[in-house]
Amino acid sequence: MNIPLELSFHNLPEAYQGDAREVVRRELQRIERHADIMSCRVAVERPQHPHRTGNPFRVRVQVTMPPQKELVAVREATERTDTQSLLAAIRRAFRAADRQVKAAGRRRRGDVKRHEPPEMNLGIIVRLYPRDAYGFIKDLRSGEEIYMHEHAVTGGDFQRLEEGTQVRYTTSTEGDDGPQASTVHLVEKPGVASGRQGQPAVAPPEGWSRRDQR
Repeated sequence: MNIPLELSFHNLPEAYQGDAREVVRRELQRIERHADIMSCRVAVERPQHPHRTGNPFRVRVQVTMPPQKELVAVREATERTDTQSLLAAIRRAFRAADRQVKAAGRRRRGDVKRHEPPEMNLGIIVRLYPRDAYGFIKDLRSGEEIYMHEHAVTGGDFQRLEEGTQVRYTTSTEGDDGPQASTVHLVEKPGVASGRQGQPAVAPPEGWSRRDQR
């Protein structure tokens, strides 16, 4: 084992310390095989609570990774105070620390996948209020109406929108007017018979027409 280990016991009977020390060293060796660790501190204690007779054990594992990044995992045993309960708590604490070490290693190597952009919904503009810089989108799948502000429309295309324009949009949290679009992309101007780039035009929601919306 090449990793510097600092192991301390607090209020732990000496009869338990030998087995605890052995498990700590074995668990640390397991982490050492696949992680770049600078040091490890382990504290094993039996908290003193005079009003309780079955004080659990507490294990704290602190691992330092370059560059000086500290990861901490804490686990407690059950109400049982036997050796097996203590050793199980040590193993759980090291398993938790190991998960943190692996995740930190992936982030450091750049293995963590970038968040995928939110799914774009397809809708059609059903009402516009240009003077007040907002309007409403009707979702083509659910039929739900979504509030849209001018600032959400990309490329300064708000002035190009008309009732019947097809758009793709994402939603954010609900605002004062219900569900609100956070990003809106213009897809088709009204009257276009086919979709762009080989995509078929999408029919408006059932029962919708410009005349009905006026």
